[in-house]
Amino acid sequence: MLIPVPELINPYEEKMEIPIHVMQDVGYNGLMPIQSSNSVVADLLEPVSSALNADAAKKLLKVRYKPKTQARVAQLARKCNEGQLTEPERHEYELYVLTGEIVALLQAKSRSLLAGRSAS
Repeated sequence: MLIPVPELINPYEEKMEIPIHVMQDVGYNGLMPIQSSNSVVADLLEPVSSALNADAAKKLLKVRYKPKTQARVAQLARKCNEGQLTEPERHEYELYVLTGEIVALLQAKSRSLLAGRSAS
């Protein structure tokens, strides 16, 4: 299953897709706690997401990475899958994955907010 990689900065560029496990399995290096990073990030972002209004939600849904960044994430994902990441690259890749999780969670909250408003 593939999911879009959130792109930051330019909301009008083509989306890139990567395997869903890359976004969900931030703990792939075995050093992260058992609790999923997704739930930790969701808990941390709850005050932000609960304060969203419709305008902010619409803007969050347009957040995307620039194409150059998309290409770098894809390169790091390939190297990770091949077991070829250097330690600095692993840290860089983890940052992209965590950033993607944060944006994805905020976008999910935005969709939920907007869907609730349209149902009213």
